[in-house]
Amino acid sequence: MFLYLLTILLVLNAFTQDAVLAQECRDRIPQNVCEQMKKNGKCDDPRMSTITELQCPKTCGKC
Repeated sequence: MFLYLLTILLVLNAFTQDAVLAQECRDRIPQNVCEQMKKNGKCDDPRMSTITELQCPKTCGKC
């Protein structure tokens, strides 16, 4: 019984991972804002890495 449950969970996990990887690479805020952040060096700033990865992944090359 445990083996069946484990197998089902592994299969579901495999399909879930494919859906996450298939997301398109796009900026979530206006492109001009992302371009300004990139111009000001915010894409490479470690303090801004979380924001740039979530909000401007396409412009900052973090897809």
